Amino acid sequence: RIILFYFISSYLEKDGAETLKELGIEHLDALTPKQAIDLATRIVIDLTKYIPEESKESVILDNNFITYGLYKGTRKNPTANKIPRYITIDEDIAKLFGLYLAEGSKGKHNISFAFHTKETELHNFVRNTLKDRFGQNPCTVIRQNSATISAGSKILREFFVQFGKSDKKRIPDFLM
Repeated sequence: RIILFYFISSYLEKDGAETLKELGIEHLDALTPKQAIDLATRIVIDLTKYIPEESKESVILDNNFITYGLYKGTRKNPTANKIPRYITIDEDIAKLFGLYLAEGSKGKHNISFAFHTKETELHNFVRNTLKDRFGQNPCTVIRQNSATISAGSKILREFFVQFGKSDKKRIPDFLM
């Protein structure tokens, strides 16, 4: 509950002041458990903040999606990769963040999760969450005892930069 409080406090100081007013909450230290849950399920990340600067000219934004949609800046790319513009923090997203901290990495244009081949429940969870919540079609590569699940998205890669890398991974400030 303490972690949730700090997360909510940090979020509300930055992006969520309107949400606080909308829910009629005046003081965070007086939240009921129901108010805390209602508030936590309203915390939203706008992924447009993570569009790489060099990619902004080739991105199409609408109310709900970000699409790398312009091919060489002139026409719509028919194989464009769409990603939801807004992601609501919930238990599944928090679990995905935790798995990334434990087992994740980022490449030049993707993020990956490495598991033992026997951890099929985790494979399925990561694949389903990346597909259902981030609109990705992750691929799975199995080599000996290792299974790697990867999703190619510059925006997701840039988002996960704030989690750090290798042994320097950390919970990002917006979650503290």
